[in-house]
Amino acid sequence: HNCCIHNLPFENLDLHSGIYFEWFKSDQNPLLKLEQIYNKIVLNNRGGFCFELNILWIYLLQQLGFNAKLHISYVWVDDNWKALPTHCTPIVYLENEIFISDIGFGYNKIEPLNVNQAKQIAQYCSLGDWYQLKETNEYYILYIWPKQLLNQSKDLISIEQLEIQNQNNLNSIEWRPRLKILKQIYDYYDPIFEIGLQAVYGPNSFFVKKTIVSLLTQSYR
Repeated sequence: HNCCIHNLPFENLDLHSGIYFEWFKSDQNPLLKLEQIYNKIVLNNRGGFCFELNILWIYLLQQLGFNAKLHISYVWVDDNWKALPTHCTPIVYLENEIFISDIGFGYNKIEPLNVNQAKQIAQYCSLGDWYQLKETNEYYILYIWPKQLLNQSKDLISIEQLEIQNQNNLNSIEWRPRLKILKQIYDYYDPIFEIGLQAVYGPNSFFVKKTIVSLLTQSYR
């Protein structure tokens, strides 16, 4: 996980070269074809966007013997959840623990997120922010607290303790929703992922309006 997020850039260059639009028009869209993703990222030493990076990551984990599944996810934008699932999140199921191991999201955790632990312990994010996790019957919901916190240590700290240390900031800074992960499991070639991809590359998408190439380093992205 750590190696991937420090070596695989998040990028959408193919979109702005017109490649994806040609694939959509030809009804031969290879965005979710594993061979195409492998050739692009591994053989051509490229990066990718969330669907590409996480689908390849899921395949690697499964080949290594892990029980890893891909979950559709909704991103919090403009004070609301996106109506369509524009992200996918890998989750690894061990015998007694569950880990969210997402290498294709802008707010990456340096290590996989332990689901049970993250409900009580604030998790340090790669960009200096903090995560906590809440769970409903249908979703895992990730909340983020911005980096203007008094505790800048990367050590684990309870959510209660973190809030106490920053109680003077509570009126202006609070936990904000970031990602809602559906617990239901789909195969990565399920049509629901195509729906998400169409939304990602729709005319109003952030990815269409802006070229992105982003790689995490030890100190910043």
